[in-house]
Amino acid sequence: MQETKSIIRYVLSRGGISTFRLSRIMLLLDLKWGSETGRKATGLHYVLYPSAFYIEEFPDILENDEHIEKIIPSGGKNKKGIFRLKSGANVELAEDLRSYIDDILKEVNGMDDHTLNMAVVSREDYKKLLS
Repeated sequence: MQETKSIIRYVLSRGGISTFRLSRIMLLLDLKWGSETGRKATGLHYVLYPSAFYIEEFPDILENDEHIEKIIPSGGKNKKGIFRLKSGANVELAEDLRSYIDDILKEVNGMDDHTLNMAVVSREDYKKLLS
């Protein structure tokens, strides 16, 4: 689970993000990393549905990690808040994994939530997980 926390911290170090977007990035990482290595990058458990999914461990991981902070923007549309890495927090993660995550972040940059969700749930490897 420590590697999973480091992966989450690394993504959060790249900027504040909602749990919705973070979950899509984590599953994309697991699907793509898994297709190349034969194993998931994270230890997360996904509860899958045909058009969406969620990660059971997220509330515990995000709200109980001393290196992560939750911010609720005033007047914004995101009432659930966003999470980010606290200033000065250290992230230890292998360079190949960092690079892989950076590529995924570039790929999803600019996608709205609906487009990002569809980019994940319309993948063939996602559909195979459902069966």
